[in-house]
Amino acid sequence: MMRRGQLDTQHLSLGRERRGDWRYFKPTRETNSLFQTSRRRKDGFGARRKLTVLGAKLSWRLALGVLLVVFLAATALTYTYLSGEESSNAEDKTRPAEDMADSHDPSEAFCDMVRSSHEPLVCAHGGDSTSTTPNTKHAFFAAMKQLISCVEVDVAASRDGKLFVLHKRELELVLNQKDLKPSALRGRPARVEEFDSGEITAMRMPGGQRILQAKDIVQVLNKDERIARIILDVKTYRTTPGGAENEEEMVDAVGKMIEDTECFDKCLVWAKSDGVVRGMHSRLPQIKLGMTVMNETQENRAMGLDVADRLESTCSPEYVVTHWASATTDFVRGAHARLGKLVYGWTANTDDITNALLDSVVDGIVTNFPAKVRTQINQMKAKCGE
Repeated sequence: MMRRGQLDTQHLSLGRERRGDWRYFKPTRETNSLFQTSRRRKDGFGARRKLTVLGAKLSWRLALGVLLVVFLAATALTYTYLSGEESSNAEDKTRPAEDMADSHDPSEAFCDMVRSSHEPLVCAHGGDSTSTTPNTKHAFFAAMKQLISCVEVDVAASRDGKLFVLHKRELELVLNQKDLKPSALRGRPARVEEFDSGEITAMRMPGGQRILQAKDIVQVLNKDERIARIILDVKTYRTTPGGAENEEEMVDAVGKMIEDTECFDKCLVWAKSDGVVRGMHSRLPQIKLGMTVMNETQENRAMGLDVADRLESTCSPEYVVTHWASATTDFVRGAHARLGKLVYGWTANTDDITNALLDSVVDGIVTNFPAKVRTQINQMKAKCGE
């Protein structure tokens, strides 16, 4: 006996068309029409379902994209705000502070100074970096264009002894670029002495500017009649951890650069290293020298860097360059009266620091934003006239 649903393979004469098998039927015109109608409905439903799913996916992706854009915008605003807060407390900023100097009343000492037709010399720290990176060609040319007559140049040596205009700050900017080229530089410490001259020459500042060789920019500045003073801020480093610094090498290299560029009248050399100052006095006694005074940290005080007359017995520098926190009125007046020094203060990158240095009647102000500081001086002079 055959079970329902089982094909009759033993009695072929029956055939499928005569067999009452429940799995088989012969389509008629009516059933074929019904089947096609059902398939069209099914296909239409599937298409609508696909469109619905696709729309849902697009809506989900669109919503995710909007959220991502909002998140990135919020992050950028937050970063900008926090960066501004952080830079307001930093010594060296890349943009000048908002102009609030007109609310400051100058000290009587400052007014006495300007009444005697004297005012501090404004020195561009690595050029004018209001709109560009410090220690670049564009920054130096911007200062020259604004008739800033005093320029400070950071001088550091590569691993093979070549002198470049490069500070740790700018080197960090170079190494932190997302599209850093060559990429092999990435991850290395931001110390100039860790790179040879070929590697530094291949570097590019943000915006594409090359790292300047110190000799090249000193030669340009020395020949320009608008520049009256070129300050060479000589950077040293320890050759071994806890060992001596490369003072002798820097004295020889900087001395040779001054000789090659004939920058005997305009160049002023100062450094945080007393060995460099003494060495330059021995090598080129006609060169103007400056010494640093810093008392803002316990380490500086322990090293004796807060003593303004510590080099009187060896080279007696004509200039004292002091951190703004050390430049009190009593200190500046003491350096003037007791030591006969000219006092320069650094780095005046905020209104408050500039006001403090002006009130203490320093002879020179080092700033990243010389045009703004010069405007601030004029504002204070006007108040003295009032």
